[in-house]
Amino acid sequence: MSRHIYIFSCTLIAVSLAYLIPTVQLPGAEEVSTFIGPRLWPLVLLILLLVLTVSLMITTLVQDRKRKDAQEPGDIEENDSSHEGYEDHAVPSNGLLSLLFTYRHWIVLVLTVIYTVMIQIIGFLVATVMFSFLCTMLLGARGKVAIVSTTVIATMLVQIGFVYLLSIPLP
Repeated sequence: MSRHIYIFSCTLIAVSLAYLIPTVQLPGAEEVSTFIGPRLWPLVLLILLLVLTVSLMITTLVQDRKRKDAQEPGDIEENDSSHEGYEDHAVPSNGLLSLLFTYRHWIVLVLTVIYTVMIQIIGFLVATVMFSFLCTMLLGARGKVAIVSTTVIATMLVQIGFVYLLSIPLP
């Protein structure tokens, strides 16, 4: 069953639409002194998120129909695998890690919301380092070099992109 994916997709669509309202109220490039206005980046990300989420729902629906058509009338579904799409060796077997692996998409969503709040409280640099580190760990990186390099590169890319290329100051 893919109900977890459908629930997650519907949640992402609702969150995206909720953030779309304040995003369109941000000033555009013609209203500020920067090359690209503060509205463009979040608007592009929200539209991309909506498009990708809808495509995830459509792909999941097509796969569910194919699976249902391929199943014989007397067949019993082997399991309600919440790990579908992953190889068996990728799913941790102990309790907490298995739970984190199963619900990691929800955890990343919550971490993103916490990240946006923490930027205002502790500043961009510290919040971005923490967010990048946690997401890297959560998404499966285990080597110290991979974790550190991903965290440093992600922080640098965001800093360079916003401050130097777009001339948008960060908190």
